[in-house]
Amino acid sequence: MTFGDATHVELNDDAADDSIEAVGGGWFVWLVAFCASVAGMLFGYDTGIISAVLVYLNKDLDHREISPNEKELITSLCSGGAFVGAIIAGTTADRYGRKGAIYAG
Repeated sequence: MTFGDATHVELNDDAADDSIEAVGGGWFVWLVAFCASVAGMLFGYDTGIISAVLVYLNKDLDHREISPNEKELITSLCSGGAFVGAIIAGTTADRYGRKGAIYAG
């Protein structure tokens, strides 16, 4: 008596036609891909702006040279603040309207 293996599946030639390459992309797939690419571009832009700001900071904070750990903290807090701000801005705009969210920002 032979029992089938539950962790492995045998494929026949008919199952090869159901691959991911045969699936067509609809408007939703294109919209998600576009939004993800814009988000990645904005993240890169944000990182570039922060790196330029860190070059010009020199001794402006507390009249001493900024350590590498402080530079890392500034960079990560900007990205984290943007993430939290995006979440809060959506709920603020839903509750108080677009103008209220802009005034609060």
